[in-house]
Amino acid sequence: MIFETERLTVRILISQDADPFFDMMSNPNVMDPIPRPVMKRAESDAFLDKLISAKADSSYKNVWAIVEKKSNFFIGLCAYLKNDENNDEIGYRLREQFWRIGYGTEKQKG
Repeated sequence: MIFETERLTVRILISQDADPFFDMMSNPNVMDPIPRPVMKRAESDAFLDKLISAKADSSYKNVWAIVEKKSNFFIGLCAYLKNDENNDEIGYRLREQFWRIGYGTEKQKG
């Protein structure tokens, strides 16, 4: 576990995240604000593998799974990154069915 909040756990990504990860990465509503097109299954699986195997010097080393505690469902991604102004930032992407229930702001308090 990386950290947790009242309703969420942030943990390393695992291969069992493949189906919900693809659900998120193939959804045009989720991917709309991101400069990356929706992914086909093979692309999603390859990207998840890249995130899982990221090394310490990789730009993907600080990308983790967000999991809902009560259901143990993968609901999205959380990342520690540098924004365009080179400031530290926590970014996240949630599967659409988990929008508008306060998880984005809760995760930032963790």
